[in-house]
Amino acid sequence: MDNSINSLLSKIASKKNQFKKLFNDDKNKEQLYKWLKSELAYTSNNIEGNTLTRKETRLVIEEDITSSSKPFVHYQEAVNHAKAFDYIIDILKSGKKINENTVLEIHKRLLSGIASRVDFSLPTFFG
Repeated sequence: MDNSINSLLSKIASKKNQFKKLFNDDKNKEQLYKWLKSELAYTSNNIEGNTLTRKETRLVIEEDITSSSKPFVHYQEAVNHAKAFDYIIDILKSGKKINENTVLEIHKRLLSGIASRVDFSLPTFFG
């Protein structure tokens, strides 16, 4: 291989080692977990028309702080999304298989306190 490829591979290996060191630290893992949970809640809900900012989403998820200037349901959506995220992580950590009932449970958690009359049973076409 030529020097430019070797140099590039060396840089990649160095970055990979930096990344490994970074995520061997529990504090860094926790920060990434919090950021990812909040960011996924924000982006998913924002697509659906939720008006919370990233900061408002993080504050309601991490500190249970709301403002009367936004619809309460928008806060509920963010909290529900975070709870569903935690549930999914717990399922993955436990090694349980994800099946239709798991998906329905995730859906139920997402709509908790929002949708009052939702049928969470499997439709008949799932057999």
